[in-house]
Amino acid sequence: MNKNLKKVISAASALAVSASGIAAFAATYPDVPNTADYYQAVSELSALGVIAGFEDGTFKPDENVTRAQITKMVVTALGSQVASAAEASAGKDTQFTDVTGSHWAAGYISVGTSSAAQNFINGYSKTTFGPEDNVTYAQAIKMLVAALGYSTSAEGAGGWPSGYLKYGYSLGLTTGLSGIGNDQQLNRAQVAVLIDNALKCPICVSTGKMTYGPNGVAIPEYIPKDGSGDLDGTKDGYQNLLNYSHDAYLVYGRITGTFKSGAGVDADQVRFNVEKSDNWEGYSYKAEDEEDADNVPVYKGQVTNADDYLFTYSEAIIAKDLNDEYTLISITPYGSSERLALNSGDYKQIKATNNSNSDWQLQMYKDSGRNKYDTYKLSSDVEFYVNGREVAGNIEELFNGDYVNGNKVGTVTLIDSPDTAKSSTDGKYDYVMVSYYVDGVVDYVEADTDEVTIALSDCDSRIDRGEIVLDLEDDTFDYHVYLDNAEIEPSDIQEGDVVSVAYDVTASNFKSSDTYDIIVSRNTVEGRVSSIYRDTTNETGVDDEYTLDDGNVYKIAYQDAATLESGVSYTLFLDAFGKVAKVEELASTKKYGLLENVYKTNGGSDGYADVVINTGDKKSYKIKSDDYETFKKILMGDNLAAFDDEDEKLKSRAPMQNRVIEYTITSKEEIRLKSDTNVTPVEFDGEFKPASGKLDGKQLTEALSAIINVSDYEIDSSQSYATVAYDSLKSGTTYGGYAYGRIGSNNVYQFVLIDNGIGGYSVENPWAVYVYSTSVNTDDGDNDAVVALVNGKQETLLTDGSISFDRFNPGDVFFYKTDSDDQIDDIKMVSSSKVSLGTTYNEYFNDAYANNFDVIDATTASEFADEKGPFSSNDLDDCMLISGPIIEASNGSIKIATSADVAEQSMDNFSIDRVEDYSLSSEANIYVYDYATNKARDRVYSTNASSIVKANFDRNTYFSLSDNGDRKYGSKTDGYLDFTNEKDAINVSNENYGNANFAIAKIVDKEITEILVIVPDSDDGE
Repeated sequence: MNKNLKKVISAASALAVSASGIAAFAATYPDVPNTADYYQAVSELSALGVIAGFEDGTFKPDENVTRAQITKMVVTALGSQVASAAEASAGKDTQFTDVTGSHWAAGYISVGTSSAAQNFINGYSKTTFGPEDNVTYAQAIKMLVAALGYSTSAEGAGGWPSGYLKYGYSLGLTTGLSGIGNDQQLNRAQVAVLIDNALKCPICVSTGKMTYGPNGVAIPEYIPKDGSGDLDGTKDGYQNLLNYSHDAYLVYGRITGTFKSGAGVDADQVRFNVEKSDNWEGYSYKAEDEEDADNVPVYKGQVTNADDYLFTYSEAIIAKDLNDEYTLISITPYGSSERLALNSGDYKQIKATNNSNSDWQLQMYKDSGRNKYDTYKLSSDVEFYVNGREVAGNIEELFNGDYVNGNKVGTVTLIDSPDTAKSSTDGKYDYVMVSYYVDGVVDYVEADTDEVTIALSDCDSRIDRGEIVLDLEDDTFDYHVYLDNAEIEPSDIQEGDVVSVAYDVTASNFKSSDTYDIIVSRNTVEGRVSSIYRDTTNETGVDDEYTLDDGNVYKIAYQDAATLESGVSYTLFLDAFGKVAKVEELASTKKYGLLENVYKTNGGSDGYADVVINTGDKKSYKIKSDDYETFKKILMGDNLAAFDDEDEKLKSRAPMQNRVIEYTITSKEEIRLKSDTNVTPVEFDGEFKPASGKLDGKQLTEALSAIINVSDYEIDSSQSYATVAYDSLKSGTTYGGYAYGRIGSNNVYQFVLIDNGIGGYSVENPWAVYVYSTSVNTDDGDNDAVVALVNGKQETLLTDGSISFDRFNPGDVFFYKTDSDDQIDDIKMVSSSKVSLGTTYNEYFNDAYANNFDVIDATTASEFADEKGPFSSNDLDDCMLISGPIIEASNGSIKIATSADVAEQSMDNFSIDRVEDYSLSSEANIYVYDYATNKARDRVYSTNASSIVKANFDRNTYFSLSDNGDRKYGSKTDGYLDFTNEKDAINVSNENYGNANFAIAKIVDKEITEILVIVPDSDDGE
């Protein structure tokens, strides 16, 4: 369980330690470094609640302190009784006109100027206080001397200001401050030092007796509680504001056990051995306690990093809480304890001393080139701790194993602690405290009410399972999560975060640990690798150095975390210690392409690959001989056997979407694959939303996404493709295709193939019915255009000038595709020049009949039927073009006597004796060419299904003749008209084809999605 009652340290900052002997102990506030001379004062006053920081979490040590602010601090330092009186006076006017009841400090100023607080502060006059004036050094000293009860003595020693300054110095208030003038305005750090000193000074209290001056004036008698005073004839003990006002005590000693160290205490407890307590009346230290660890007192501890103070002689404050339990609330290294933090990555070796095997010499490199090193002496019985837990074993093996030699991000802290009740050290380090972290990259976080699971996608191999499970309800479980030197909740961890985890290494495995300290990093850097240093002595690669173009050098965090290549630009994802835990190649240097062909030249000695790159151009690159077979396998997929047949190779290649590769180009212009396989495609088929830049949920950007139109793909060894401008993608338009190369940091896909919806030919494309040609004035001048029916309505379509519609007649059907400017740059005819103003319906029908009802252009028919053409499909039943007379129609279906063999779906294979029933899509586009209208362009219009219902064959008019001349409705057993008989479907009165409606239709998934109905003008078909 997270027992953090007051944030005092970030584990990350424990690694940024100088060799000054100061403990690796971060301040409560990020702007109060542990090396600051006011650090202890700020920490102790914060723990006691005497001072507090600002809402943004900072302390602002350099900000000046006003008279109102210091009044509140001193009132709070005098204890809860005085502070409660101040709160009770809040909102009430004071005697000062510039401190009304609305002033935030009114209550504190009222109490500070009263006898309840020793009248420690006065106004400038009886009516003026100056609450917003900055306090001066002399004023602050006077306030504290008075608050401690020494006003009478100070007045007798010279009064304001000299008497107070003298007493302040003699009491030790100014310890830690020097060179400050009397009128100098004080900042928050300086005031903290003064108040912290004041808490530890003996107070002066009234004896209850009076003395009388020469004029007979009664003067109260005061006595200092410094252990020497005489009260009622007896020597009185020591007393200061800590124990008098806060029930807190200043002690010296060392932490001997914590939850992490396995001392048998709870996560919010420590064992602290008090070795000196001159100022604490209620405690008598017994030296023999050290001999029996179980007798060392246990205290509740608000200090979350107590493990960093194990065995370090320290100054501490112990206070009683509301339950009268003693609590360790502050601790700071004290005296001659030697504490030295070193980077574990600088380890050289450990060996026994030359003159004796009883002591050890530890050697640590001190320069980046590893040419120089320092030597440190360890005692013969040195104890070895990892993450606060003692680890038993041979000292050489412990140093040469994972914890130090294999630890590239942690610290090795050496402690030379004086013997009990002694102040001097022997120059040999008694304890080795190792911080040992393993790294991982977060895959996902699952948070429940009683448990949080942090799954890692990539992690150090020393983590036996790639997940951390935090029990939120177990009191015997301890965890802390830090981000940017502040503690956060586990649920705040995000996908892609790099985590460095310290755990109980004595547990059976990583997941069995009952303690976790997790440092979260979201730090990244970008740059190009300018040079690489390979450490051949370490096969793991963790000591290799990668220099970026900005001159900074990086190492990887753990084996297989990353492999970088010279000259390539990356985003480096760094752990909390600046090591590389993950890399992503920058989009500007990542190369994706569509592998089109693999072949050999020069008599078979040189291999080459044709690749369509992100510009849409096809490039030819030489293949390194070792990689040739890999390229072949990617090109051919399951059809590798067809590779050697040049006629079949291109036809038998793997599907286009499975031939995308990620590659690099060497300085010798050779292509090298980043993987032995193709890049896995991510299929999409959905709308583009420009507001988010997502295509069917796949993130695209103009800067990073190369979009290539492959909707017109054909088998052609010279094939190349045009790129698609990001801003040409249309809002709400549905596109289909495949995406590759997702960048994990922003989820953008870098290489995109669009095979549907972008102006190429495909089953889903609507056709157009020609109405007339025109010209449109645009910003670029006059543009050729065509008016056509598209998607059920009349549209004006611009052309790029390369398309001629001179041969078109109203009613001609065609497919088209557009360029990036949305202008028509290619067309495919469906029907051509057979429906026209000068042609009667009978002439049209006779022509269609003579051609087996095929009004689809012969060339176009083969193009659309081609398996590799725009109507390509794995199931050939999915799509086709048909034509023929309409036999029957309803709102939901249409019977058409088609010339196409429905079984084979080939436009070149005709069978005129087929009549099929086709479903009509509810979203079908329905158009009419009506012979009853004289004006050509008016003959073409869009309609609805009800118009087709009216276009049935007239069964009373159309029939076949039997051998004896009787009328018979059809000669086929199914009752339909027989178009194999020349006399069938002939109007008896004039032998014309009459009012039979003719249809040209597109069938997709067995539904009519586009249909043009050709309607005669009268029974005689004229």
